Amino acid sequence: MWAPDYWQTEDVLRIQTTWLLWLGSVVSRAVAVMGLLSVFSAAAAQGSAEEEKEPGIRFFEQNIAPILKQRCFECHSHESGKAKGGLVLDSRHGWAKGGSEGPAIIPGKPDESLLIQAVRFESYEMPPDKQLPDSEIALLEKWVLMGAPDPRKSKAQKTDPAKLWALKPIGNPQVPCVKDDS
Repeated sequence: MWAPDYWQTEDVLRIQTTWLLWLGSVVSRAVAVMGLLSVFSAAAAQGSAEEEKEPGIRFFEQNIAPILKQRCFECHSHESGKAKGGLVLDSRHGWAKGGSEGPAIIPGKPDESLLIQAVRFESYEMPPDKQLPDSEIALLEKWVLMGAPDPRKSKAQKTDPAKLWALKPIGNPQVPCVKDDS
């Protein structure tokens, strides 16, 4: 008898409402804190991964990129227009794809990498005019042994829109003559 009336009083309803608002506030704050923690932990993990890559990238930019530009790009780059043997060394994609003989570099395996064999004058002789100094060969070997870190991206090839079949105007082709009327 007294219970239904008691739970319907204004004081109890106000207490229930206040309690529910407080509980909702606590839950929303907890969710916000957990979300921020997950964002910060993901950012910290990404930052540590970038720090691990950074020495290899720095090594490439300071030591390997100048060697490739000075000794190889004359014959093996997109800008040279030649790409002898189909090999381009001006992007990671270029040396990973390789030329007519396959990938130029196998990361972590300098003895199996065609580029290293070529600069050692074992299989090919590159550059063809004279062998690289031993110090430059050692730098290339160290780079490949490190996993061949290379931050360069391949440049997208531009396609002439006139050559794309989807962009050609629709025409009425001439129907061939048929000799048999049946």
